[in-house]
Amino acid sequence: MPKPNRPRNAGFLALRRRAISILSAVLENGAYADILLSKARDELSVEQSALISTWIKGVLEHKGELDSQIAPLLKQPLDKLPIALQNTLRLGLFQLRFMEKALPAGVVSESVEVVKSMGSKGKAALVNAVLRKLSTSPVVAVNPLQNIPNWINKRWERQYGASEARKLAEALALKLPLSLAVNPLRTSRGAVRSALEAKGCSCRDGQLLDRMLLIDVLPRATSVTALPGFQEGHFFVQDESSAIVAELVGVQPTERVYDLCSAPGGKACWLAISQSDRGSIVAWDRSSKRLERVRENVNRLGLRSIDVRVGDALALSSQELVDVVLLDAPCSGLGTLARKADQRWLRTETEMSELIKLQSSLLEKAALMVRPGGRLVYSTCSIDRQENEDQVNSFLSKHSDFALMELPQWLQPKFRSKCGRFYLSLPHRTGMAGAFAVCLVRN
Repeated sequence: MPKPNRPRNAGFLALRRRAISILSAVLENGAYADILLSKARDELSVEQSALISTWIKGVLEHKGELDSQIAPLLKQPLDKLPIALQNTLRLGLFQLRFMEKALPAGVVSESVEVVKSMGSKGKAALVNAVLRKLSTSPVVAVNPLQNIPNWINKRWERQYGASEARKLAEALALKLPLSLAVNPLRTSRGAVRSALEAKGCSCRDGQLLDRMLLIDVLPRATSVTALPGFQEGHFFVQDESSAIVAELVGVQPTERVYDLCSAPGGKACWLAISQSDRGSIVAWDRSSKRLERVRENVNRLGLRSIDVRVGDALALSSQELVDVVLLDAPCSGLGTLARKADQRWLRTETEMSELIKLQSSLLEKAALMVRPGGRLVYSTCSIDRQENEDQVNSFLSKHSDFALMELPQWLQPKFRSKCGRFYLSLPHRTGMAGAFAVCLVRN
């Protein structure tokens, strides 16, 4: 008689419990997955960190299709089950469908054991029955729209059309490369690439900017902070779509810059490097905690021209005018759903109107800080037209003292909005995270 499959050791079950706990905090309480994962990494090995990240991000990316396969096997609606039980089923099915090395019998027995360890012995039979059934069921063809909340799909259909909306949803299922901005004040892109490839990374140059380096494959269980050159300040993590926003500023060596809503500080660092660290940049953010990451980057990169300050942009004095104001406005983040899978389930349509009002107020305030002849750059990591094109057009209709600057020739057509006047990165067109920006000059 074959021996029964036994669950792995207690440490592995503890890791599964932690993953279920994080998923539950995200989906029930609106917690941020990245923050919870960052805290968990302090107590886990590199291998455990990599595994739990794969689990959590995978479940959040595929939640819609996972739910659609689990729900028909239940006698009650899935969302009526305790949240921990929902996520036990989701995690188990994610492993069965997407992790090639996962043994079906092992996944089932481990899921059952973890339910028992959480004090839900009465639900163990349910988990066993559902996951056993799914482990022998044929793989269902995926509809990418299932993994995007319906309100987002409808919004994209209205703004871009049904065909484009589907392509956007499909693009969110693709894995984006790790994107690094090289610090030429300390090294070169070639030197960084050589060092990374020597450690087993698969690298390529960025699409548009000569300071960008993309990593498609990291060695197994390798963290960014352990990469050669990280501690020496040779590079920092930044999406190329975000770096393009900073490059559009066209900052000059001695210009004074206000970077509002600065955290995590990637754009401020890019601008400081563009000025050869000879300018004057004030990185403002209302959150002192979020500014800690800005300071970490600034110190690690050895930048001296960035002054990090706590301050709510709406409450700042507008008496001192500067050459450039960069407003990377709080937004829905609908352009970053491929990297931040939790955001697709945390955002709600009712939040949009409040965000749009806040963006408008911030834009009005930022305009007061720009000297005549200076520039105001408005950007978001959203691809929503109300947050982007509509916001800028509304501002310009009320401010004849500001004019739209033409986009630089190096910005290829696929990085421009349909009207050609704005920078817009749509993931399915550019292969990058979504982003929007416009540069306005004050008369």
